[in-house]
Amino acid sequence: MGTDVIPSPNRSDQPQKNFEIDPALIIRHHKRTRRGTARIVGHYHSHPDGQALPSSHDQNHNYDPDLVWVIVEVTAEGAQEMKAYFTDRSSGQLTAIPLIQPLS
Repeated sequence: MGTDVIPSPNRSDQPQKNFEIDPALIIRHHKRTRRGTARIVGHYHSHPDGQALPSSHDQNHNYDPDLVWVIVEVTAEGAQEMKAYFTDRSSGQLTAIPLIQPLS
């Protein structure tokens, strides 16, 4: 079984401030996963000049509590820190989980 990473254009009306995944892309891939064993496990985005922490925008747009969020801190020097989060069912908050990264 392979792994796909599928980029999405930013559909936010404020792309310098927020990122929104193309809803049509999500629907298309949900339909595709119904035909096989693959499934969507999460999504990722970067925070340019910001920490790899969920923003209030991220928290407010957490439409699927079963997905993992991966957030990458990006500076002028490139990608810095990467963190993963899941939705805590009792609080509804995005909560950090360990992320094992391969050695460079």
